[in-house]
Amino acid sequence: MPSSPGVYLMKDYAGKIIYIGKAKNLKKRVASYFRSDVEPKVVAITSSLRHIDYLLASSESEALIIERQLINQLQPYFNSMWRDDKSYPYLKLTLKEDFPRLFFTRKLIKDRSEYFGPYPHVFQIKKLIKWLQRMFKFRPCAINFAEQNLPKIEKVKSCLYYHTNRCPAPCLGKISSKEYKKQIRGLALFLRGKYRQLEKNWEKEMAEASRQMDYEKAAELRDRLTAIQSMDEKVTVREIGPQDLPRSLDYTAKLEELKNALGLSRWPIAIEGFDISNI
Repeated sequence: MPSSPGVYLMKDYAGKIIYIGKAKNLKKRVASYFRSDVEPKVVAITSSLRHIDYLLASSESEALIIERQLINQLQPYFNSMWRDDKSYPYLKLTLKEDFPRLFFTRKLIKDRSEYFGPYPHVFQIKKLIKWLQRMFKFRPCAINFAEQNLPKIEKVKSCLYYHTNRCPAPCLGKISSKEYKKQIRGLALFLRGKYRQLEKNWEKEMAEASRQMDYEKAAELRDRLTAIQSMDEKVTVREIGPQDLPRSLDYTAKLEELKNALGLSRWPIAIEGFDISNI
């Protein structure tokens, strides 16, 4: 097996897929199943195992998403026993509302909202969302209301986000829908990836904070940069249905065979042919 990111598919004697996993390094990950000190779960899998196929991926993040997609579609026996029933979340920006909100969701609905993701690295994105709320001051609550139908003041007057100046308080009529959406447009641009200049500014601020020995501020800026780089990672999501799996496996095998035949260090990304019959 190659030392590349990908998804491995373990089959039993009848050729049925019994377990699907992902790996940053396929060769090392699959080899780990055959150590003498493995846990009972692994022993149960290898006892039924007769054949292993694999799909190459361009990155570990892509492998994560392909793995989840295939598990949901094919429901292999051992994955079904130990699955967590989770899918990778998206960020949803509710543009149709008078006062849009931003939050995590695992369902994509055609409701004129804008979706960003999916995000395999959820922890870093959650940290970033907290900062975005402070930066763009969008409302973090889930209260459903419109500009012409504000909630009762008794329900919202004690909101800590308003009293700590972290929310413009649209629920109290402190900001119009028009002005609020101006702030949200900046947030939408950020989520669409228009933050190169902001990243450069943070790098300068982090360097300056380090020179001033303000290490707490430098660490905070470092975390922001890490989160931004995680959001900016490009992940290609391939739709692989059960009927497409044999073709995908064959495609992977042929690429690996070609790589070995040509003595390449990695599988080819592009193949070009030239007609030289008239040269």
